[in-house]
Amino acid sequence: MNVLGIDPGSHITGWCLIKNEQVASHGVIRLSRKDSFQERRHSLRSQIVDLFGSLLDAGDLVVAIEDPMSRAIGVAKKLALIKGTIEEKAIDFGHTCIDVLPSEWQALARDYGGKIEGETVKETSLRVAKQEFGIEEQDAADAAWIAMYAAKMVVRVTGR
Repeated sequence: MNVLGIDPGSHITGWCLIKNEQVASHGVIRLSRKDSFQERRHSLRSQIVDLFGSLLDAGDLVVAIEDPMSRAIGVAKKLALIKGTIEEKAIDFGHTCIDVLPSEWQALARDYGGKIEGETVKETSLRVAKQEFGIEEQDAADAAWIAMYAAKMVVRVTGR
C-alpha cells in the first residue's frame, strides 16, 4: 500500500509519497502570494492533477490529508476549501482519502525523534525529517509525518 501525505496550505502545500513504509518522493506546491485566493485554488487544482498524474504508476494509493485546524474562521474556511479541492481530485483519480489530525502526526514525529527542550512540534518535525528522510522543507516534512502516520493506520486496519 502506498500513501501520499498532504499538508494543505493556502500558499504552500507539502506532499510526501510513502512506498513500503519508506519515503519515495516528496515536494511542495508553491502558490503565488500575489494571486487572489480563487486564483491560487485554481493553480493548486492544476498542480494537484499533475501530481496525481505523475503517480499513476504508484498502484493503490491512499491519500492522507491533514485536517486543517485554525482558530481564525477566515483561514479555516480557506483551508477547508483547499482540502476539498485536493480530495475532489484524489477521488477523480480513484484514490481513497483519509483525514489525519495534526495531533496524530505530531505525536508520531515526537515519538520518532524525541523532543528537545524548548523545541516546537514544527521544529521537531523538520529536524527528524531531515535526519531520517533527507527532507529540507517544513511543509514536505509535515506531509511525510502525515503519510507515515496514515501508513501505520492502514497497515493496522488492513493487515497489509
